[in-house]
Formats: sequence, C-alpha cells, structure tokens
Amino acid sequence: MKWKVTWIFVVIVFMFTSCMSKWNVVLEEDYSKREIHIVKIYEKLSKKYDKLLENPIKEKERKELEETFQNFYDNLNALQVKNDSAHLQFLEKYRNYVRIKLNYLRDLKED
Repeated sequence: MKWKVTWIFVVIVFMFTSCMSKWNVVLEEDYSKREIHIVKIYEKLSKKYDKLLENPIKEKERKELEETFQNFYDNLNALQVKNDSAHLQFLEKYRNYVRIKLNYLRDLKED
C-alpha cells in the first residue's frame, strides 16, 4: 500500500513539473510573437513618419500620426510582463523609440 501511494505521488509530481515547463515555453513563444508584432508596427509608423518629413508638413497628417504614435505608446505601456528581463528591456527600448518620435512630432506642431 505504501509503495502505491509513493508511486502515485511521484507520477503526479512528474506530471505537474512537465506541464509547468511546457507552459513556460508557450509564454516565451508569446513574447517573441509579441516582439515581432511590435517591431512591425513600429517600422510601419516610422515609414509614415519619414514620409511626412519628406514633403511640406500638413498639420492634419502630423496630428493623425502623433495620435497614432501616442496610442501605440499607451499600448506599449499597458503590456504586462512577468519574469522576463529580456522582454522588459525590449519593451523599454521600443518605448524610448516611440517617445522620441512622439516628441519630434509634437515639436513640429504648428502653433
């Protein structure tokens, strides 16, 4: 009887730990997918920003782009990360990039 209980306990512990390690892999994959998505959005917005600067600046286009950058920045700030310092550094880096472009767009504002 004692062996059966011990064996069941060992199997339960083994199953629990294997499930937890699979869950961590899924979370890491989600962060990598999230990072790819963030980079794509940032590149798209940066191209719009560069295009805006090529021609005489229209206030309506500048304001729309500023609002889009602000929404993107707010969404980056709202993201939650648990126990992944590399992803936190990635988010902070892109928050800084977006903040810089946002400040440039605000500086271009016509008074």
